[in-house]
Amino acid sequence: MYKESRHDVYSLPLLRRLTGYWRALPDFLIIGAQKAGTTTVYDNLVKHPLVRPADIKEVHFFDNNWHKGKNWYKAHFDARPSTAQTNEPQHTRDWITGEASPYYLFHPLAPGRVKQVCPQARLIVILRNPTERAYSHYHHEARKGREPLSFEQALAEEDSRLLGEEDRLRTGTANSSFPHQHYSYRSRGEYAGQLENWLQHFPREQFLVLESSRLNRDFAGQFQRIYDFLNLPPVEIAQPRRSNVGSYEKMPEHIRQDLNTHYAPHNERLYEILGESLGW
Repeated sequence: MYKESRHDVYSLPLLRRLTGYWRALPDFLIIGAQKAGTTTVYDNLVKHPLVRPADIKEVHFFDNNWHKGKNWYKAHFDARPSTAQTNEPQHTRDWITGEASPYYLFHPLAPGRVKQVCPQARLIVILRNPTERAYSHYHHEARKGREPLSFEQALAEEDSRLLGEEDRLRTGTANSSFPHQHYSYRSRGEYAGQLENWLQHFPREQFLVLESSRLNRDFAGQFQRIYDFLNLPPVEIAQPRRSNVGSYEKMPEHIRQDLNTHYAPHNERLYEILGESLGW
């Protein structure tokens, strides 16, 4: 069974619960992909003096917590300045805020929900070589004690584990799906279909797509792209912190080859959407 986050309606501080209506909605969302560097980007982005973090990086409203309502979501962000304080319309403020829930990219209903609540939000997507991402995702789940199988066994079982889970989410039979979120190692790297789902709801200019190895090679340059995208003045990141970096044994070569073969047509479709090759 999926375990609900401790950040539910009852664990939120009373003041936040009572003032949710007056709080800001996010100006940006980092929507994925998981194990591609979303935590590193978010942790460094919220160091900017004009960016206020949510009370938790991954609010998971547009996937697992949609049923809790808009005011529950807003309770995770700072309050907007009042008209009495600013003599400006209530939505006017000199800071921005946002969150990073990497399951949003993969969740089938997240794009439509974001469109309903935050239609103007800037959407940041970070993509990683899908073969490497799948292996990192697997080790993340194994470290958390959620994955008892070997990587090869988990890939072999993925289709049966996920069978019917997306339909349950789409039809509202379930608010969340543990297998869909945690055992989707290969599926989450099929980025083209996920981006196409989002592009049905938002124009291309509302997205910034980054590639994780480019972040590693040129962190400052890629962050400048983020600042430009969010209309933020640049600031120097004195000591870039990379978060959630794990180490594990090398992937067996036959599995790597199988995954590379599987992803090849998906990557080609992705490159057509982006108008550039990411070199995978």
